[in-house]
Amino acid sequence: HVILGQVCSVLQSVSEDLNKIDDEFGNGDCGSNMATLARNVYDSLETGVMHIANPGKFFWACSELLRRCEGAFTSLLAIYMANVSEILIDQDTWDHYSVAGALDQSLDVIKNVGKVEEGMRSFLDALAPAIRAAIESHEWGYAAAVAAQKGARATGDMLEKVVGRAGYTHPTRLQGIMDPGAVVVAIVVTTISRALAGQDL
Repeated sequence: HVILGQVCSVLQSVSEDLNKIDDEFGNGDCGSNMATLARNVYDSLETGVMHIANPGKFFWACSELLRRCEGAFTSLLAIYMANVSEILIDQDTWDHYSVAGALDQSLDVIKNVGKVEEGMRSFLDALAPAIRAAIESHEWGYAAAVAAQKGARATGDMLEKVVGRAGYTHPTRLQGIMDPGAVVVAIVVTTISRALAGQDL
């Protein structure tokens, strides 16, 4: 509950920065969408709709909240979370390997539905390496955060064969500008990592 609240707080605090990044070649509303999602999560926590104890129900609740947001990024995340939920439907505890395995297995849904692979400038470039690092290090700690951050930064150098609105933007305009979805993933993973380690945000 505490960690989820911290993630929501951080997403709200960086909403304007995310909007600025997204405004470079998108609708400029990624941050606003994340802030809306954070408020909805807060409300769900207060009303008990968010089932934190059960991972399957938790990811389904996340999927439902994401469906209320606008944008292709949140729509694809909603589908991803729903698939994770289905895999974990009978999981009663937050077993690291089961949850990380479900997150990893469900990456194929993003690839198939979004017609995207790693290296094509999307949130997948931060999410996939973070999950791999979490599996290899046996925790959602420093290694996962570093992998997510590195993946997000790398999107600023991905100029060819990109997806989304960035695909309609001249490569010179993309140079140095990270994908906003990848930045969101890096922020979330880093916040979780720091919270688990007991560090100040």
